[in-house]
Amino acid sequence: MRYIGVILFLFMLVGCSEQQNLGTIKAYNGEVIREDPTDTIVMADKEYPMRGEVGDFTVFDADFIAGKAQTYTFYIWFGNKNVDKQLLHQDEIVEWNQSANEEKQNTLGKQIKFTAIESETFEKQNIATGIIEPLSEEEERFPLGTTAAKVVTTMTIPSNGVWKLEGSIDGQSIGDVTVKVN
Repeated sequence: MRYIGVILFLFMLVGCSEQQNLGTIKAYNGEVIREDPTDTIVMADKEYPMRGEVGDFTVFDADFIAGKAQTYTFYIWFGNKNVDKQLLHQDEIVEWNQSANEEKQNTLGKQIKFTAIESETFEKQNIATGIIEPLSEEEERFPLGTTAAKVVTTMTIPSNGVWKLEGSIDGQSIGDVTVKVN
């Protein structure tokens, strides 16, 4: 009987130490920062690799090099962000709701501020600004393209690691994407 008590005590001790190890995972505002997967738009034999989720907030996938000024194109989709992902890949996409188009029109020409947050230290830096502009004719053919806009900006990400890039207008977040910087 005494051995059973010792064995149960050891199981509880091991279980507690595992929970303590899990508690050491760092999180920014309750969220673990990990690199976003690549999502690709395929149109007429041409591929557009995007980092982030098409239909929300993405950046045209590129090499992100620490300490080097580079130009990136970000895409922002307006309206309901809870779209069924399958709709984005069908040949015929249901026309997006009117409020998304109005939201896009009201945002065109506004300045967006980009803030970078490093995943280990949560170091936060303002790294760029840009102006929200309409898509080109070719880009308008993207899934839900009639409700999307873009920002072309030059930014320097300070160091290697995984960085969350947040976009905001007038202090209001409009989306983020997380990238690995070499």
